[in-house]
Amino acid sequence: MTGWILAASTAAEPLIQPGDHVAIVGNTFADQLRKYGYFETLLAQKCPGISVRNLGWAGDTVSLRERPTNFPREDETLATHKTDVILLSFGMSEAFAGPAGIEAFKAGLEKRVHHYKEQRYNTRTPPRLILVSPIRGQDLGHRTPRFSTQVKERALYTLAMKQLAADESIGFMDLFTSVLPADQQLTTNGIHLNEAGYRWISQRMMSQVFPDQPWQPTGFAGDALIARDLAPGYHALYLDDKRVTTATHEDWTRGVTLELPADPKVEKLRTAIVDKNAQFTFSWKALNQVHIVGERKKSNSGRALPEEVLAFNQLTLEHEAALPALIPETRIHSWKLLPDPERTLP
Repeated sequence: MTGWILAASTAAEPLIQPGDHVAIVGNTFADQLRKYGYFETLLAQKCPGISVRNLGWAGDTVSLRERPTNFPREDETLATHKTDVILLSFGMSEAFAGPAGIEAFKAGLEKRVHHYKEQRYNTRTPPRLILVSPIRGQDLGHRTPRFSTQVKERALYTLAMKQLAADESIGFMDLFTSVLPADQQLTTNGIHLNEAGYRWISQRMMSQVFPDQPWQPTGFAGDALIARDLAPGYHALYLDDKRVTTATHEDWTRGVTLELPADPKVEKLRTAIVDKNAQFTFSWKALNQVHIVGERKKSNSGRALPEEVLAFNQLTLEHEAALPALIPETRIHSWKLLPDPERTLP
């Protein structure tokens, strides 16, 4: 289920603008955003000319980030991309240290923020920074022991990120307060999202990047809508004057799946974005270390690796150049959520 939260307008300037060069760095959550492409697909439709590079690395923490030998370093890659905006996703792994690890986490995150602030990757200005909190997680019963304790620990680390963002006057994306629906398995193990989970969370990310925007169908399968502060009773959703579904005010607060069909044009765009991300990953990550420092370093494939890295960078640019032609024409749907005269609460 994906969805959009109806909330009061904040009149805040969007954290990401058309034409921005955006980089995503951080942990497993960040890394897997590239695999499914939902967030970037929504960004591409909202921000013409946007360019995204995902530098996430599974297992990264704010202070421990191992990298392969003889591959491009992060600062070099960010400069090549002329990065304007960086999303920093940390806190999930670090939170397992509990309250005892919070000060080290805050110090490490502050150090990283200050490093980025000193850079001019786009040659003009420091990158705009957005801290991305860990998700709350999903209670899977016996498969997620200590769940309630771990939620409290993640809340502590989320609060630390929020405070640092305020102190440094940078963006903050609070994913912790987005509670995963209990009736759907959106994670593989309680903390790592599956494809449906990334589809769901990408909408929450968009609602924070663009807090003023009214809800519109995403074009993804399993779309949904969350509506709050409704009067008690049933409320029916009408999309383009067609009745879609009805549910109680409590159901709308939790989120109602709309069963709208996927838009094939949006899916085609997402598939192309995932392919582009794969090309970049081959240039950014060593998929087989033995070709770099191991016994195959002097083999034909080992000797060819430096040129292949450059070739994958070029393929990334070529795939990205083809994306604008795949972006569907924007269609604004009209919708209404009205009290349902045909249904009443018992």
